[in-house]
Amino acid sequence: MNKVEKEILLFLEQKKEKLFFIIISIIGCLIRLSGKEYISGDMDTFLLPWYREIKSMGGLRALGSQVGDYSVPYQFFIAWITNVPINAVYLYKLLSCVFDFLLAFFSAKFICLLKKEKSKILFCITYSIVLIFPTIVLNSSVWGQCDSIYATFVIIALYFLYGRRYQLSFVFLGIAFSLKLQTIFVIPFFIYYYIQEKKFGISYFLLSLAADYMMHLPGFIMGRSLLEPIKIYLGQTSEYQEMWCNFPSVWALLGNHYEILKSFAVLFTVCILGIGLLYSIDKNIRFISPIIFLGVLIWTVWTCLLFLPSMHERYGYILDILLVYLGFVGGKVYIRYIVAAFLCSLITYGNYLFGLGINIKLLSVIYIIAYINYTYTITEKIQKNNF
Repeated sequence: MNKVEKEILLFLEQKKEKLFFIIISIIGCLIRLSGKEYISGDMDTFLLPWYREIKSMGGLRALGSQVGDYSVPYQFFIAWITNVPINAVYLYKLLSCVFDFLLAFFSAKFICLLKKEKSKILFCITYSIVLIFPTIVLNSSVWGQCDSIYATFVIIALYFLYGRRYQLSFVFLGIAFSLKLQTIFVIPFFIYYYIQEKKFGISYFLLSLAADYMMHLPGFIMGRSLLEPIKIYLGQTSEYQEMWCNFPSVWALLGNHYEILKSFAVLFTVCILGIGLLYSIDKNIRFISPIIFLGVLIWTVWTCLLFLPSMHERYGYILDILLVYLGFVGGKVYIRYIVAAFLCSLITYGNYLFGLGINIKLLSVIYIIAYINYTYTITEKIQKNNF
């Protein structure tokens, strides 16, 4: 090996983390470019018609009335891109893909915080796994959906919650909620944390409400009612008259009698979460340990997904990410749950996007077994105080 080769290899070794970060980011871009032309059912049926309607109404002037069923902050984005002379499909996907990278970045920061390591290698590995995670790529670059946007703000809120920067945590929780109703899946955990840790007052939840309303400010300026954020989400909850929507929830085993089961499903979910809260109080669970923090958080999210009505396949987005985090901090014992949740998500994505065809009841049985087994595992971890 000559001197030049040695110097090049030495340089590569010294700068390996930065070079890896740049290379994986480029690969992440190239992977997403491969899906740019695909028109999903949601894009064709909802997103593009919303774009055309908002454009015909004058772009930002359309913010005074509701177009589609998404919140005002996302409608603001649609209104803004109507002025950009680029294919709307590309612009929709571009925003979501930008947040893919932000999600990967803050995921890496969160893992380093949870593990209390300032490791560049750990940061790069986490960043790369989240960035190229198949359902994350499919969601933004193929489907054209916006789950990476709200998920990024949820992760930032959790990052600050674990870091005990509570005001910032609740502000970002409110921003996430303003973007997507599915933020509600993590709210039970915030309530658990509030009751168990006693580090902040209930008034902090008002910070989330204030942040939510600030995000709707463009709509208020254009004449929207102050009740508009509530009306939009209430409309979403009654839009899909199905007990499950291509998601392996427990209701796929019972039947699709929405009018009979919807209220029961909501109350049943509240009862299970209430039992979890009672258990956490009885065991005096603290959320200092990263395994217990993530473990209980995941259980509350998974409970909501499994038992609430009208769950879609994309709603497992946050759960899949959090399970990956738990794999980093908890070790190989949790790998089976990552695999189970990931495969269920991947199969349901394939069914929606490419007409894969699935046996939803079989998938539901697998998902329920994984949830029950996970509940046992995290309960055992708490009882043994093995954290």
